[in-house]
Amino acid sequence: MNPTFIKVPNLFFSGAVALITVQQPPVVTARLGHDVVLPCELQDSQDEEIQTSPVLYWVDEEKHNLLISDGKYAGRIERTNQTSSNKSIVLKNVQWSDGGTYECKLSIRTNLRGSFRLKGNNTMLIIYGRFLFLKA
Repeated sequence: MNPTFIKVPNLFFSGAVALITVQQPPVVTARLGHDVVLPCELQDSQDEEIQTSPVLYWVDEEKHNLLISDGKYAGRIERTNQTSSNKSIVLKNVQWSDGGTYECKLSIRTNLRGSFRLKGNNTMLIIYGRFLFLKA
């Protein structure tokens, strides 16, 4: 008896999806008045090709876009030497009010999924500095 083979076009297996993710550390600390890097790393699989350069967004917990040159971050945001995977930024002259949660977002276009947006898991920025206690 000869085995029979059935041809199944476009067969997909569960869990065999190409993976593109945005990685952020959960916590970053910075000293008051100093600069801090807010890390963001784009990780992609070899199965899915990014078609165009991703559009980068960084937002705080009030959804302010850090890359827009006005508002409380004016003149204090600098992009790092960004590669295709490094989407980190530098927040200069950290202030007490900068403490909080930050999120890296990317708009991406790939050969398999077309256009979509990815976001990181948020980074909590904790500010520290000297405290001066005076006797009354």
